Amino acid sequence: MLFSQKLAAFILFVSFIWNNSAIPSSVERIDVNLREQEIAFTFFALTNGEATLLQFPDGENLLINTGASSSQKELDYWLNLYGVKRISTVIITKEDPGYIGNLEHVIKRYQSRQIILSNRLFQQWKGNHTYPSDIAVQWWDSGTRIELRPDVKLEVLYNGTSPTEGMDFSITFFAHRFLFLSSYGTDSESKLLSEKLQDVNIVKLPNYGGQAITRKLAKHIDPQVAILFNMDSIKPNEKMVKLLNDMWIDAYLTKEHGTITIKCTDVTYEIIHIHPKGKE
Repeated sequence: MLFSQKLAAFILFVSFIWNNSAIPSSVERIDVNLREQEIAFTFFALTNGEATLLQFPDGENLLINTGASSSQKELDYWLNLYGVKRISTVIITKEDPGYIGNLEHVIKRYQSRQIILSNRLFQQWKGNHTYPSDIAVQWWDSGTRIELRPDVKLEVLYNGTSPTEGMDFSITFFAHRFLFLSSYGTDSESKLLSEKLQDVNIVKLPNYGGQAITRKLAKHIDPQVAILFNMDSIKPNEKMVKLLNDMWIDAYLTKEHGTITIKCTDVTYEIIHIHPKGKE
């Protein structure tokens, strides 16, 4: 993607100050104020693990992963701050403590009615866990296409079964395409390289940036923005972060930039981030 094309994207940065994993008491609620033909993705700055909130104009909420169990209070805090009382669907993309740690808590507290698991996780969990009859638990195979809304399309690109693999999918909204990667390794990379991904704007990288993406795959996707969640036990790969910078890909690390909301209209998107104290 040309540098001029990257500049053409309308990106608005709004920053707040937070301290000790909390926003100042003066900020009681964040309202993304969604209108028709708008959606918002929020990547929560948890101490450990990853959780992404997808909000729709009608008030429905979808959660992608739930963070580590040690970050449960932080997850509840952020969800409350964004006015979330119910989460209709939870998607778990990988058998990872930082992804699945708060699943049962979220189901009970936020009255979830649909749970989507990665292939490997579904095979392990079926028969070992019971849920109320009104909760649907399933998994999506590679090639599955789901219409979340008339203008919001989800496509599963890969759903592997090895320990380093999970469910990789994209969500397309008008001209915007978000790529959620949970797998890393030769099999998943080969599959992704066979896909047409040049229209991806934002990519969420796997494995907290520890061993996440090769130069070849990065060039194949060539996004505008990359999101990296935090896990204290995994340090982001310095070479990978440098690769992103060299390619003019804006890298957002939740540990440094805080919680990141990307609000999309049918034409453009804006980035709003709440960053740690002292980080400008």
